[in-house]
Amino acid sequence: DDQAQTSFLNLISKHRVSAVVGPGASESAERVASIANFFGVPHVSCAATSEVLSNKDDYPMFFRVVPSDAGQTKAMAELILNVHRTHGRCFQQENENHQLEGE
Repeated sequence: DDQAQTSFLNLISKHRVSAVVGPGASESAERVASIANFFGVPHVSCAATSEVLSNKDDYPMFFRVVPSDAGQTKAMAELILNVHRTHGRCFQQENENHQLEGE
C-alpha cells in the first residue's frame, strides 16, 4: 500500500539505515522491496509469503523469515504423507499473490 512505501521513503530520507524490517503483508512488501532494491537497502519481512518475492532477479535485497506460499504448500503435502493420510484439504484465499497449487 502507499502507506508502507511512504513510511519507507520517509525512514531512509531522514535516517541512515542499514536494513529495514517489514511490512508483513505480501503486497506491501513487494512495493517496499522494489524501492529498497533501488536504494540498496536490505529488506526483511517476517510475514510476507508471496512467491513473487522469491525472484532474486527482481528482489535481490529482499529476505524473509517464513517460507513462501510454495514452501508452505510443500510442507503441508509432506505432513499429510508423513501421517499416512491419503486425502488432505487446502483452503485458498482469492488473491493472485496467495494461490495454493495442487490438491
